Amino acid sequence: MATSLLFIRKLVRDRLGIPMHDSYFPDPLIDANINLAILAVEEAHRWPWNETIGTITLDETGESALLPDDWRATKAVVDQDGDALELCVSYDLERLRQGNTQGHPGWFCIIADSIYFAPTGAGEGFTHYYYRAPQLLNVDEDVIRMPSQHVGTVVAKASQLCSTREDDRPSAAVHLMEYQEGMDRMRKDTKNSTRPQQKRIRPGNWI
Repeated sequence: MATSLLFIRKLVRDRLGIPMHDSYFPDPLIDANINLAILAVEEAHRWPWNETIGTITLDETGESALLPDDWRATKAVVDQDGDALELCVSYDLERLRQGNTQGHPGWFCIIADSIYFAPTGAGEGFTHYYYRAPQLLNVDEDVIRMPSQHVGTVVAKASQLCSTREDDRPSAAVHLMEYQEGMDRMRKDTKNSTRPQQKRIRPGNWI
């Protein structure tokens, strides 16, 4: 199923019974509410479809590197040997560098738009596992990042926002309820699909 902005906008209009050329709900207004709905859904959880992998290569100073433009949160930083670096807070950064200014970095810290390392390591390379920021839809052909089976949750939230603007509180309450139910299904689906497998052992059986 196509999940472009054009298709999602049509779903919102159909759900609310809004005609195509309604002056009270022009396309830019509906699109703005769709994007607000996307932000609400995406910021409620760190969803697996936003996970991605990048690379970090330190320059000659070996102190820091800029975060990716689509960065939201770092999940892990791993060196070329496959060892994960430890996260530290900013006020520990200088302490960890004292007496050990150059070497193989073992800690990292996020400050503003950069990721800093201690000790510094010029030319070192790392694998960066991180969550991307929400992707907003600007033109009709833009496609939402989340799986298509969850798009109804975005439609419900956008419909709630539109109904609130119209001061249709009963309809807004119904849309909000469906949005919350959709969020519960998304969390459940994500939990079932991402948790590690566990061995099931019947009582009295040997492992």
